[in-house]
Amino acid sequence: MKFVLILWIAVWVMIIFSIVGLFNAYAWDYYKTMGTQFTINPKVCMMLPDPEIESRTIQLQNATNNALDEWQTKLQNNVDGNWTIYREAYEWEYHKDLITDDFPTCSAFVNYSGQLDNYMATHGVLGIATVNLDKGYYWLEIQTQVIKRTIQIHLGATLAESSSGVKSVEAELPLNDIENIIKHEFGHALGLEHFYCNDKRNDCIDDSIMYAKLDTFTNSTKSVMQRDINMIVKLYGINGFGTPHPNIPRTCVVSATQTC
Repeated sequence: MKFVLILWIAVWVMIIFSIVGLFNAYAWDYYKTMGTQFTINPKVCMMLPDPEIESRTIQLQNATNNALDEWQTKLQNNVDGNWTIYREAYEWEYHKDLITDDFPTCSAFVNYSGQLDNYMATHGVLGIATVNLDKGYYWLEIQTQVIKRTIQIHLGATLAESSSGVKSVEAELPLNDIENIIKHEFGHALGLEHFYCNDKRNDCIDDSIMYAKLDTFTNSTKSVMQRDINMIVKLYGINGFGTPHPNIPRTCVVSATQTC
């Protein structure tokens, strides 16, 4: 009887620890991953927009280089591996009539959409990242012009003379916002899905470049954070691109300084 009681207590202790462990897993911040990695050093091809639709072609190229430089520099400073990100820019006239198959050396494309009547602009989507597993490239679509909606309230002398409504205006997305978006979308190309905060915190927006929300038109700069770098090293190993990579964790619980 005593043995049975001890065994019964032990079973319940294990159950409690399992429940506590499950609770703690959900209480921590965590990343999800795309399940993909670059197998060689990536070459990012910037497909510059039609200057008649988006005139800031040089500035967009600079913003893209700045975003890629931040990823590359922080990875190189963190671990002495092969983290070189190659890149090349193509003017609109050169690529407008071509397809991705015409650029076989590109492993990631950055396309800049200034069209205000497309899905992204009308639905408030700032960037998307897709992967073609058959052909081995990533497509990053960056919205550069948006439809900005603001609430307008007119207070009249009487209730009948007062009104409120939503005003929609066309606006260029600021370059610092575009750079933030490119950092985030290239994180997807590197293999990260999103960074998720536990529901007990509400200050997550600056914790990771892979957080899914971005405040625009605030003149704010988002940075690639140390936890982002830790996660990329977790995916690729300390030697960087082009080496045998570790198995990819699909979900990874993190703290401010540790990954998985």
